[in-house]
Amino acid sequence: MTEAERIELRAMAVTMTDAERLDHWERAAITERHLHVMQHGTPCPLSDHAEEIGAAILARFRGATWYHGGAPGRQPGDRLLPASFTGADPRSNRWLVPDRADFVHITANRDHAQDFAENYPGGGVVYTVQPVDAVRVLPVQLRLAELMILDIGDGFDPLSINPSFCCYAATVI
Repeated sequence: MTEAERIELRAMAVTMTDAERLDHWERAAITERHLHVMQHGTPCPLSDHAEEIGAAILARFRGATWYHGGAPGRQPGDRLLPASFTGADPRSNRWLVPDRADFVHITANRDHAQDFAENYPGGGVVYTVQPVDAVRVLPVQLRLAELMILDIGDGFDPLSINPSFCCYAATVI
């Protein structure tokens, strides 16, 4: 994203409510990652600051119970794998953020998982899962936090976002 585009987005954000502002910057972060993938074939790298935000968010969720909202029919012990591995794209939204298909999406908020399950065609299920590898904050949310800090400055607490998480595989428990 160019400096001119950032200035324009900041100007648009000035008159927004907090909810509108968050939605606005989330779309900007998604667009930025999508364009970088289209131009360079890889997601834009996260800054050191974004990585620090991620570590602070993850620290709040140590020992959390993890959930995944998805397709019905999974059994305890089943392994959940990324869409890029399985070829699944049930919501037809892989185009939105191409690298999102590289992760299994999980959350510590059962209601958040329920929202995703309800959006599954034909209805989905919420599973309690155990990540197989390291849990990460979804990269686009870390970029969102950075953009919010640029917009609001010190008045924005990056730990105030309702984060989504990801891992490379998870097991249904």
